[in-house]
Amino acid sequence: MPGRHVAILIEGEKSKLMPESFRKPLQLVSPSTQIPTVLDSCKQSSLQRNTATISARGSSLRENEHRLEERGFGKSWLLVVMVGMLLFIAAIGIGLVAFSRQWAPPSPPEPSELAHQAAQQRQQSSAEKLGIPVYYQNNIGMEFAWCPPGEFLMGTPNTDTGFRPQERQHFVHLSQGFYMSRHEVTVDLFRQIMNRDDVTDAERDLPATNVTWNEAFEFCERLTRLENAEGCRYRLPTEAEWEYACRADSTTTWFFGSTEPHLKRYGWVQTSKGSVLNPAGQLQPNPWGLFDMYGNAWEWCADHYDSYPLDQLTIDPRVVKPNNDRVRRGGSVGRYSIESTSSSRNALKGTVRDRETGFRVVRTVTSPLAPRP
Repeated sequence: MPGRHVAILIEGEKSKLMPESFRKPLQLVSPSTQIPTVLDSCKQSSLQRNTATISARGSSLRENEHRLEERGFGKSWLLVVMVGMLLFIAAIGIGLVAFSRQWAPPSPPEPSELAHQAAQQRQQSSAEKLGIPVYYQNNIGMEFAWCPPGEFLMGTPNTDTGFRPQERQHFVHLSQGFYMSRHEVTVDLFRQIMNRDDVTDAERDLPATNVTWNEAFEFCERLTRLENAEGCRYRLPTEAEWEYACRADSTTTWFFGSTEPHLKRYGWVQTSKGSVLNPAGQLQPNPWGLFDMYGNAWEWCADHYDSYPLDQLTIDPRVVKPNNDRVRRGGSVGRYSIESTSSSRNALKGTVRDRETGFRVVRTVTSPLAPRP
């Protein structure tokens, strides 16, 4: 073996045969000092390789950013993704709304000017057939408007915000027409008939309120005796007559439609200014010429309060249940618009005085009228 031959040559003192570089004495290196040096060298080499890899990846990321900037994205790619997601969610929401509207029950059409003219024409034709005037004034100056006989859908649709089960819709047929006072009974008129003298000039044209149902009934009885005309009788309207006259052939929330902002043209309801009664007849009337059917003062009706019948046609209805409260209609200046619709109703004991409760009257027609010029 070569190693062995070298050893023999050394031992045999034949060093002359060895190259000069091998003639130096051998230096033995301890393994414990050689191994750490090798490990340090390996670690340094591995660190250099990792540094080179990270540097290369950083260069690749910078190149990608540079490419995005050239294409117009820059560092706002996250914002673009978020906007896209929001648009997607909005599109889904719009689709759901459209779907719900497609399957929602149809709402009554808004009355047009032609519909109002048609209601007025029917009113006029009915009066002409009977030979009576559309508008009538009695002996003490009260003005009345003719309400022709007919049929209508009474109550609140179950799709309305203010729907209550006791106001369910049902058909009502009124076989007889009637005259309804165009204005709520005023303080001045109530004073004349009821012989009151505790009225100031500032109150004369306001609705007569703080009046019990019994006092309103007595007013009608006295007015009938005062008129003293054959076939003439004054009374409180039934609840069905009140709603029929208020609607004037309309089917919407209010006789002018279902757009609440228009209510201020026709009725006094609660506002930020507070609840203050207003003189009668200051706003626009309904198509049959009746003023203040919405708001200002609640109006007593002849009926006792009760739930409506279930899905059946009723003819000339009037509820008589002595143990029940009386019906009030039309809302008041102290109530919100949802309580001042064509179908909204309220109950109150007939013996109670309320500062926002008044009334208007109906005149029955059983004989020809003699209209005042």
